[in-house]
Amino acid sequence: MDDRAQSHDDSVFPLDDRWRHAIDAAATERELISVARSFVAGVPEAELAALPSEWKPEHLRSAHDVSLITFRLAQAYCRPALDKHRELCMRSMLAFFQSLSQRLFAVRERGARRATR
Repeated sequence: MDDRAQSHDDSVFPLDDRWRHAIDAAATERELISVARSFVAGVPEAELAALPSEWKPEHLRSAHDVSLITFRLAQAYCRPALDKHRELCMRSMLAFFQSLSQRLFAVRERGARRATR
């Protein structure tokens, strides 16, 4: 069974096809972290500056870092006092990190299944 994302239609925010393809093409955790670093490197400085410092994806080394960033972005996005500017800046980042987290889980699950065989 292919562990690539089955459906992308249920996402709250659409993910740019370029990043969707990059995430889907990555076969290992290391490749996914590399995709994440490339994504963050391409985020305009003004968008990063709009994020509170504790939610910025500065250190991407592992699936744990991705999970933490995804959680912090979702938590920040759901705050009732979130202003429109920050909301707009977070949408693409949240869509990316949610998709990345799902893919990391699938890759790890596949690896765990192989290890138990």
